[in-house]
Amino acid sequence: MSNPVKVLQIFGSLNVGGAETRMMDIYRNIDRTKVQFEFLSLDTSDEQYYERDIEDLGGRIYKVDNPRKSGIFKHYKTIFKIMSKENYVAVHAHTSYHMGIVMMAAFQSKINIRISHARTSGVQKATLSTKVFHLVGKAFINIFATHLLSVSREASKYLFGKNPLKEVHVLPNSINHSLFKTNFDDNNLGDKIGVDRRKINIIQIGRFEKVKNHKFTIKIIDDLTKKNVNIHLYLVGGGLLEKEIVDEIEARDLSDHVTFLGIRKDVNKILKYMDYLVLPSLFEGLPGVILEAQASGIKSLVSDRVTQDCDLGLGIVNFISLHDEKSWIRELERKSEIQVSNKRIDEIFLKSGFNISHATNYLTKIYCSNE
Repeated sequence: MSNPVKVLQIFGSLNVGGAETRMMDIYRNIDRTKVQFEFLSLDTSDEQYYERDIEDLGGRIYKVDNPRKSGIFKHYKTIFKIMSKENYVAVHAHTSYHMGIVMMAAFQSKINIRISHARTSGVQKATLSTKVFHLVGKAFINIFATHLLSVSREASKYLFGKNPLKEVHVLPNSINHSLFKTNFDDNNLGDKIGVDRRKINIIQIGRFEKVKNHKFTIKIIDDLTKKNVNIHLYLVGGGLLEKEIVDEIEARDLSDHVTFLGIRKDVNKILKYMDYLVLPSLFEGLPGVILEAQASGIKSLVSDRVTQDCDLGLGIVNFISLHDEKSWIRELERKSEIQVSNKRIDEIFLKSGFNISHATNYLTKIYCSNE
């Protein structure tokens, strides 16, 4: 029996994030007798969230300083050395315009399959140096990548440009939807996180970063409580701005209306207790949390700056302008009465490209195309 092909996955970190979570889903579902992943993280911190899971699945992890810390030339030399000493069949990068460096290093290392995967449709702070790096990265990606993948059309345009030199395949974020649609009654979990079914229960999932726009959600909750709406917000995630969000909640005297759940592995179960998921992001690639909410059958209120490609047509995703706070409030004033059958959810996910088997099979064909 031949050894599995080795693929180097490259991320900004191995902590919880959309790209990291989606590719870990792929890793768990892929036939590891055919394909084995190794990981390179541009974060040298210890105990990153997915480290133990990767090791349990047989993966190796490399950690290197990001180019802002080490300098671009030292960074390039480091990743080139890693790529050159291992027998990688493919490099699959998820690091935005930084992928230009990765693709050039993989080309120089004579790795035949070089995949750039566009994951976002914007950047939080576009400084002059960021814009220059983006232009150079975009050029190198177009020159050295062999495969261009994107989670959405908007993400493709942002990273590869309107007229990329190679064909772009839109491979949406995909989930194992069966984990979210299962009926269960876990009252212990509800008690542990303090769910009161009499209230309107809302959840926001995502890192505490400016792009996720948590302060918008807090203001909406504040307005609703002033109208005596019996509402509670659950926040799932971690990040640099968590303390700032805590301070905002305390300043508005909302501590009794908001619960911080931290980083969780049981989001599929928590969603079943919720009436709404909210996502007021300033921009996104294609948010997996909206897929998860649809798999759970709960309604999502989403910023109109998010791609509508994430709406699977179940009638439970509502896009609302961030300039129209009254519509957000109006939607959240009453419990959601939406009900979608598991059969219907199954049908939609199996027909769409958002199911995990579709994404896993597609990537396996790319990784093994030289075999």
